[in-house]
Amino acid sequence: MLFVQRGSPIRFRFIMYMMSIIAGIGASEAPAQESLHEKAVKGGGQLMLAYTDDARTVYRSLHELAEKSDLICTGKLVGKRGRFNSERTAVITDHTFTIDVVYKGNKKNGNNVIVRMNGGRAGFSDGSMVTATAFDERPVEKETTYVIFAQKGKGDDRGYAVTGGAQGLFELNAGTGLVKPLYLNRTHPVVKTYENTRIDQFLAAVDDAVAAKP
Repeated sequence: MLFVQRGSPIRFRFIMYMMSIIAGIGASEAPAQESLHEKAVKGGGQLMLAYTDDARTVYRSLHELAEKSDLICTGKLVGKRGRFNSERTAVITDHTFTIDVVYKGNKKNGNNVIVRMNGGRAGFSDGSMVTATAFDERPVEKETTYVIFAQKGKGDDRGYAVTGGAQGLFELNAGTGLVKPLYLNRTHPVVKTYENTRIDQFLAAVDDAVAAKP
């Protein structure tokens, strides 16, 4: 706290001047962060981003995934489209699946459902592009069948979002007859338990998880 002696106008003006400088320094804002568009333009029209899909919430079992999911189904990927979120601060991709079997939720077999995931490729009106790739998950491939655990979207989300990021998506590999979790973190409890499990055994475990009481 500053104390000003009465009858000292010069000292008073000096102290007030110094206080105004200090206040100005405190109120100054940090430099604005470059937007994705600015970074892409600086990069010659291309910006490549790599990120980890480590989820803040770890689902340690199929039962936990099932309990937190609004939709559980098997479905084949028939299309995908990258876009920016509403703030244009991140790239997300809408994946369209044709549903084969519904285990939980109000969709029907044969319906299409849009499921959002982080990452992908999206462009601006001037042609500059941003590509965001998670280095700890497999790509989602067209004409491939998956087991999908999904939650209803909120805010900017369209349709559904995969529960727990990559934790809620499992490839059913028709060639090997085995399950391949999308998430590549092999220390994750669900990945450790079900990677390379037979498809029929995995689907039976999904059935059991949905039927189990919370």
